[in-house]
Amino acid sequence: MRNSIRTDTIRANTDSEKMMNGRACKANNYWGFCKGAWSIREDQKKGLSLHIQPSGMYNTREIWECRCCSFKGTTFSAAHPTKSDKKITIVDPRIHTSPSGVRYKWICKLPTTLQQHMLIFDVVLAKAHVKKKSTDVSPESNYGCIICSLEDKVSSVYGGVDSLMNHIALSHASLSDSTRRKAKCIIGRTAGLDEYGWDINIPVFAQVEELN
Repeated sequence: MRNSIRTDTIRANTDSEKMMNGRACKANNYWGFCKGAWSIREDQKKGLSLHIQPSGMYNTREIWECRCCSFKGTTFSAAHPTKSDKKITIVDPRIHTSPSGVRYKWICKLPTTLQQHMLIFDVVLAKAHVKKKSTDVSPESNYGCIICSLEDKVSSVYGGVDSLMNHIALSHASLSDSTRRKAKCIIGRTAGLDEYGWDINIPVFAQVEELN
């Protein structure tokens, strides 16, 4: 069975020529990622905040928005870990599967017993986003590859989630143990329903074919 990988939505990041050594900062343009994306890696609340957005003629809705650009995410509700009569607002808790077969999350989902002690979740896509201008009304966002950055490589800019996951399927189906742990990645099999703590799941591909 072949998995067809399309690369026609990938845009190279021509502004980044140096290898990504040291801590991301203003001086190195945060290695091409949004400053808010790097803040999210330390603490979700430092990079994301809740905003009220108009919805239709008379309604509004609550959304997540990056503190440094117009990157947005949908809000979800979950039971409060200690108060049965209250809800908390979280980011997307679902497991998504890209056309290339790579599985990924918006958050690192934890068992309820652990959620009681950890209300800040690890946001996967949000911490990989490239700065989005306020004039960009497209529902899609651009992303850099966190795995490339962990390997001290310059990441291209990928136009949309599927394009990023296609790159991961093509370039990162084999990782060192150190990089795999840092990226919270399970490779070579489908993660079980009772497995927690992973961000990206790259199953085995019989043959990966790139389509230009």
